[in-house]
Amino acid sequence: MMNKKQRELVDALMRQTLPLDVFRREYFAPEVEPAEQLLEQLVGATEEKSEDDVDLLLFVGFSLELFSPEYVPALARLLPQDWHHSHEDIARLLQELKDPRAIDALYETALTTYEYRDYDEVFSLARKCTWALADIGTPDALSRLKELAACGNPAIEGFARKRIDAWEKEKDRKGINTPPPDRPDGGE
Repeated sequence: MMNKKQRELVDALMRQTLPLDVFRREYFAPEVEPAEQLLEQLVGATEEKSEDDVDLLLFVGFSLELFSPEYVPALARLLPQDWHHSHEDIARLLQELKDPRAIDALYETALTTYEYRDYDEVFSLARKCTWALADIGTPDALSRLKELAACGNPAIEGFARKRIDAWEKEKDRKGINTPPPDRPDGGE
């Protein structure tokens, strides 16, 4: 978890009243790598269900470019939770990391309707999740896209079909190259 001083430092960083090098020196304990300390705090904020701390910690991670594959289990655990509002940021981050450990969380999140997103009639979060699954590019990710292509929600089905149809054309984006998929409708 974050302490009061760390929250104040992040606030100053967000307001751009604190230089990045000063923030690093003041925020992080010198005996622990910054990425490791931030990961521990993110896990703690998740366990405590602290939405404010999650938001601040994601800001720090993005600002200092600390996110790496070591974060994927924590981010995948956090993504589908309904007590925070950072789903799109986390889905985008998991798309960038292209790690297969995020597949189930992305699939679950694509199918979940979050109360705070009741305005989202175009299912933008589900769309981000389909992109992330496609960019992961493994057979398991493809399998989950095929499930989404038959999920019963026409918008989500369309997003998934589009990623499946473009699988071969987008192979350079994928974390792991896989053979082209069979279409979910059995077509060629």
